[in-house]
Amino acid sequence: MTPEKLREHLDREPFVALRLHLASGTDIEVLRPSMAQTLRHALMVFKPNPAKSAVMDYSEINYRLIERIETLSNTAPA
Repeated sequence: MTPEKLREHLDREPFVALRLHLASGTDIEVLRPSMAQTLRHALMVFKPNPAKSAVMDYSEINYRLIERIETLSNTAPA
């Protein structure tokens, strides 16, 4: 996966939620464009931490580990 390909999805108007399928078998959902930030070699994905309402957790995912992107057309952004 490339940062350009991910930016295409994140910058899409209107935004369509995404599910990233990783090489590990894990799936990560990006429900709003503000939940993800492209970096030089990785995608940073933010998610709320339910235990600490003012704190966000994040995952840094190397682009090589993202096998495919699925659009979630039935999911409305929050």
